[in-house]
Amino acid sequence: MVGTCLDQIRHLVATGREVLPSEEISTLEKNGKAMKTRYDRVSDESEMLYRKLMTASDELKKYK
Repeated sequence: MVGTCLDQIRHLVATGREVLPSEEISTLEKNGKAMKTRYDRVSDESEMLYRKLMTASDELKKYK
C-alpha cells in the first residue's frame, strides 16, 4: 500500500512538472521520502517487537 502510494507520487512528479508548480513538486517529493522513512522505521520496530514477543512466548512455554 505504501509502495503504491510512493509509485503514484513518483508518477505525479514525473508527469506533473509542466502542470504543477515546482514548490508543489518539491513538497510531494519531500513528503514521499518522509512517508517512506516513517514506514521503514515502523516496520523495523514492529519486527523487533514481534521477535521479542516470540522469545518471551518461548520462555513462558518452558514453564508450562
